[in-house]
Amino acid sequence: MFKSEGSFKNFNNYKVVSINGQVVKKKNPWLITILALIITALIISIIFVIKPGFTSNLKSFGDSFKKLFNYENIRIGRADISITDTVIKTLNLLGETILFSVLGVVVGIIFSIPLALLSSKSIVKKLYIYMPFRIIMSIIRAIPVLIYAFILFELFSPTLTATITISIFVMTLMSKWLYEELDSVDLSSLDAMDAAGNQKIRGTLRSIAPYLSRSILSYGVYAFEITIRFSAILGLVGIQSVGLLISSDYQNSSRWGHLGIVLIILIFTIILIECIALGFKKFVIEKREKQIEFDSNRNLWILKKQVEMQKSKFWIVKFVLLLCLIFIIILSLINTEWRMASQIKQQLFKNSISDIFNPDFGQFILPKKQNVIYLAGIGISISIGAVVIGLIFSIPLGLLASKNVSGKYFSWIFRIILISIRSIPAFTYGILFFSLTGNHIEFAGALALGIHSIGMLGKLTYEKIDDIDISSKEALETMGNSKGIITTRSLLAQVMPIILSNALYRVEMNFKSLIEIGAIGACVFGANVIMFATDLRLYHELGAYILVIIAVVLILEQISNLGRNKLIKGRFLSKDNTISKIILRTKKMKAMLYSESFNLHKILTEEKIKYNIYVGKKVRKINESYNEIYLKNKSLVEKEIESLIKNKKINKKSAQLTIMQKYGY
Repeated sequence: MFKSEGSFKNFNNYKVVSINGQVVKKKNPWLITILALIITALIISIIFVIKPGFTSNLKSFGDSFKKLFNYENIRIGRADISITDTVIKTLNLLGETILFSVLGVVVGIIFSIPLALLSSKSIVKKLYIYMPFRIIMSIIRAIPVLIYAFILFELFSPTLTATITISIFVMTLMSKWLYEELDSVDLSSLDAMDAAGNQKIRGTLRSIAPYLSRSILSYGVYAFEITIRFSAILGLVGIQSVGLLISSDYQNSSRWGHLGIVLIILIFTIILIECIALGFKKFVIEKREKQIEFDSNRNLWILKKQVEMQKSKFWIVKFVLLLCLIFIIILSLINTEWRMASQIKQQLFKNSISDIFNPDFGQFILPKKQNVIYLAGIGISISIGAVVIGLIFSIPLGLLASKNVSGKYFSWIFRIILISIRSIPAFTYGILFFSLTGNHIEFAGALALGIHSIGMLGKLTYEKIDDIDISSKEALETMGNSKGIITTRSLLAQVMPIILSNALYRVEMNFKSLIEIGAIGACVFGANVIMFATDLRLYHELGAYILVIIAVVLILEQISNLGRNKLIKGRFLSKDNTISKIILRTKKMKAMLYSESFNLHKILTEEKIKYNIYVGKKVRKINESYNEIYLKNKSLVEKEIESLIKNKKINKKSAQLTIMQKYGY
């Protein structure tokens, strides 16, 4: 029997539903309603801000796009540039990019390990130690890497600037990944080492080093993949990389044929690096040693020979790979220009760097279209709009790129498409889309970041689909369901929360990428940051923009974390959170008050129960219950307590609790 009290009039009141005599509290639908209204209002406001529109038709855009494949000689200044010259120059710049990327990744990993250990609550276990490190790393990570590059470029040589910038980028990412993983794994071996009397440092190294080394290698390879793609945008700063060709030499539409050559070489390089990284993960990091087999009936000398013959020779491969890495690092050290700027430039930098920490708050009270808060709001709208575009197209491409959907070989076609999409820097898409959107610069920025988001979200989508349990898919196949039903109800249903959580995280990444598309004028907020970052006299204004960036990114990060927890774990806050504990304790109390088996109704009237539910009053404390019993039967209680203490040999508190249980409290 289901009986519900309620109408729209008491929509927000407490509702009690009786199901077969069991009393429960009906959930209030206000949260879903409010979220739906907020999302609807957000989409409408984003459309209003971005103002989607095209100043040219798709045919004229197609004609412009064809210029990417018009391989003719061009003239830059007084020099005639052939296709061969462009290929050679691109390969040289890619070689330099790989060298300073390798050195930057290695340095970043080295610094990230101690920071991850100090930020892990499983290792440190003291809030006042690990929390400050987490906060500092969050603030450093919130600042877009291009800002570091622009500032450091005023002080160091181009290659040294690139190396330090990449080191900061990798250090912040790796430290976060590592301490999150350390917090999620079982570290009982560390407790065992502490119990055995080992020193803290020695016990930590011995217990977590085998596990941590594998994670460092895996994350390090992934960080190198990201860094190679990221290094292209360092050309916006003036560092010799592929991005310099894209952003300056070949930006003009008359030179797009050579731009197409650069992009093709870049795409093939990224595909090659990702294939090498995939093979390294599969055959080196994830490789398991073969179990040695031997005949126990043989004598000891023969057994020893059997073991020696079957012993793995894989250490030779690891040794060769280590030598190759050392060789590349040495080349990187030789290639890096270890010099600083001139004395005059250093003095100017020293006088100006403090201005960043003394921001110009006048930027917050400027007229509407120049106000930093207003421009940041437009930037957030562009970021969210880009995620919506990326989400719409990444889901079908991610499904087709999964081996569980398209098969082992056919899926690689779509994987290569996704790799190609994310290999091209976002500002390059902005250059292309300007010919389509014209004056709608916000729309061009949203399209640029949206297309780039397709590649990133698509990769995460097919990786998650490949990792899920396909037993439900096989069950639906045996029932004769269509391919569409199997995909949506089995595969997509399992990964959709993770896809949406990745989309939330992508909003934060897109906001930091506004600086990149601002370099070509696709975002006023990003363009202002670059203008202030390239002039030492404008560091006061840059400080104000950095302050807004840190605040927005940290807020977006927290919203993203809450959303991901709700989508994946079914709750906004973790169980260990103080607020979660208070909410859970309150829910338990209310459940006890509704439960017929709870004997509180023996001492409280029905009116008091309702009052307790309404105001959230807790159940009386143990000592209050004991006092009530004591006042009713003072002499009897004292005698029983003395008897229990004497006969049962228990203390006074235990005797009091025993008396309470006896009287049903």
